[in-house]
Parts: sequence; C-alpha cells; structure tokens
Amino acid sequence: MLAYKALYRKMMDDLKDAGMWLDWAEQIMHEYPDYAEFLLDSAEERLEKTFTATYEHFEKLCKEHKSDLCMDEVVHDHIMEWHHALKMKHECLKDKEEKWSKK
Repeated sequence: MLAYKALYRKMMDDLKDAGMWLDWAEQIMHEYPDYAEFLLDSAEERLEKTFTATYEHFEKLCKEHKSDLCMDEVVHDHIMEWHHALKMKHECLKDKEEKWSKK
C-alpha cells in the first residue's frame, strides 16, 4: 500500500506545485515577464514530464497488483481532469505571456 500512497502523493504534489506556479506566473506576468516565463516552464516540466512519468509507474503498479479495488480506477478521473485543466491554463498563460512580451 505504501507504493500506491507514495506515487499518488507525488502526483498530487506535481499538480499542486504546477497549479501554484501557474497562478503566480499569471499574477506577475505583466511586471516580471522573464520570471513568469520561468514559472511557466517549471509548471510545464511538472505537467509534461514528472507527473506523466509518475502516473505511468502508478498505472504499472496497478496492473501488476490487481485486486478487488483498482487504485487506478479510483483516482484516474479526478487526477486526469485536474491535470488537463492545469495544462489548459498553462497553454492559455503561455499565449498571454508571448503576446505580452512582444509589446
């Protein structure tokens, strides 16, 4: 059970951190575009690489240890909806940042 818990918490940390960095980037975008871009890039790293790699390990663990309760089914919808929403926010902010930095 610890393996499930560790991977789940890591995915949650990735999403929470990415969300926090996106919020901060949005707030400082106009005044500090370079720092906002850094935060956007950091969020992208978490969303595209770290979270994705951890989720792959989580799925593998679930497939290897089938039981009556599939942990992947329990968390999949919630965590993937959150992941998708953060990716959409990242794309939106990246577009805004590019437009703002051209001015």
